[in-house]
Amino acid sequence: MAKSSQAVVFTPEDGRARLKERYERLPEIEQTLLELLSVNYVPIAKSQLLVCLNIYRNQTQATKSLTIKDLASYLSRLIQQELVVIHGGHGPQCHPLVVEIVTRNTIAKKHFEALVETIEKVLPIPAPPWNRNRPLFENQGQLVREVRIGLYRRNWAYIEEQFEAYYNNPFSVSSGISLGQIFELVCNNPFDRQWFTTLKTDADLYEAALLTLSFNALLTLSPAADIFALLDEECRSSEANQSVNLYRIWTQHLVMRGRLPEASAALEALANQDPETGSLLEGWIACLRGTTSKPSPSIPWPLSNCGKKPVNAKFTLTLLRAFFWCWP
Repeated sequence: MAKSSQAVVFTPEDGRARLKERYERLPEIEQTLLELLSVNYVPIAKSQLLVCLNIYRNQTQATKSLTIKDLASYLSRLIQQELVVIHGGHGPQCHPLVVEIVTRNTIAKKHFEALVETIEKVLPIPAPPWNRNRPLFENQGQLVREVRIGLYRRNWAYIEEQFEAYYNNPFSVSSGISLGQIFELVCNNPFDRQWFTTLKTDADLYEAALLTLSFNALLTLSPAADIFALLDEECRSSEANQSVNLYRIWTQHLVMRGRLPEASAALEALANQDPETGSLLEGWIACLRGTTSKPSPSIPWPLSNCGKKPVNAKFTLTLLRAFFWCWP
């Protein structure tokens, strides 16, 4: 009787590693092409891509211009290696699994700003004639492109300006996307601690990004070991003056991981700054330990407010999943 062979299961991380290796082995011209696509992020017409490529190469090295035939040859090889994808008749774009790795590499090579300058010269976001400093976004992809640029430049003010312009555009129906979703798309694809901590140059941006990734890990019940390790380090640091928001999410992570003694100790510091969340978490810990059989007078807020505040179904279901997940 023949032995049954087990199918080999490939994870997204396996695919990302293969694509990263292929990118690093590319000839210089194909690396440059992929880097342009990664910074632009969204699909781009081949004719516009050719203009971008020639402008960038002429700025950085003395060389003759490429033709559309040259571009087609390079793109064909990148598509065969799965580094470039084309969906639904749209133009080429960098593969999502490797797009952030490639963009971060342009920063390490100090090519990022020149690439951004080229893209914004060829594909500028339109602006109304009465306010040339306010972008008039035509689609969600343009917003994501500009927010990514602001994120990699570590410019919180610029990011806020893009969102304000996008959601106050009177001439289009904006499809909804949140800053948190973009943080997840960019910062956790994959999470790179070395790059992520460079965001500390803008403290507000760093805190917002770390909060988002940590909160999303709770919602999806993801271990997110690297993200939690950074959060844990930040909140334990005696040098850091962390916000209540970071401390709150850290305490919840400790509870979810079953590290109840540490969570109880953290609650002592949280109680004075955020008594409502402190009381709620104290109730969770008591329930998980099985040390309370009736409502405790030490947790009055969650009990007394149940009838006064509307219940968020998503939040409630998340808590139920959390209890089943970490119950011994």
